[in-house]
Amino acid sequence: MPLQENTRRMAATIDREAFYVGPMARAEAESRLRNDPVGTFIFRASETRDGLSMSIKTNDKIKHYMVALREDDRYVVVGKPNDFGSIRELIQFHSQVPPSETDGVLLLPPPAPPVPPPRGSMVDEDEDPYASLESTKVDASAQAHAKARAQQRLKEHQQSLSASQSSGKHAYEGDFTPLRMNKE
Repeated sequence: MPLQENTRRMAATIDREAFYVGPMARAEAESRLRNDPVGTFIFRASETRDGLSMSIKTNDKIKHYMVALREDDRYVVVGKPNDFGSIRELIQFHSQVPPSETDGVLLLPPPAPPVPPPRGSMVDEDEDPYASLESTKVDASAQAHAKARAQQRLKEHQQSLSASQSSGKHAYEGDFTPLRMNKE
């Protein structure tokens, strides 16, 4: 089924982003996010309405939010009071303010936007100019996923250190086995 007008307009602004997966069924989005860290998200073309769906991994399930483009070209999460000039602004806001107060889950920060090649750059002789763009999108998605996991591990580590500092104990107390070195 072809994408509806607003969906096409919205997707065109993020189609090169690692977090945009194009048309995807709700069940497929849930399967894709199931084993990801809490706060991982994707944007996908909605199956049922003209707009995008934002699917987010929460503590116990995957939540889906409808994102619409108003007539004044402002993005909104349907049913929420705030509006945004871009999808990235919406993501930035919801990495600081949860879209749902019931679970309090914040979006993990997305990877940096893709950088276009410099103007007038030459194609390397070994580079295949006919290579599939789909493989590039998958690689970018895998990179975004790895970065999100690393950011989550860093956040957990920082929370562990913070908790240990407030308790007066070292975060690794009891788990540390010193290395013995042979002197030659």
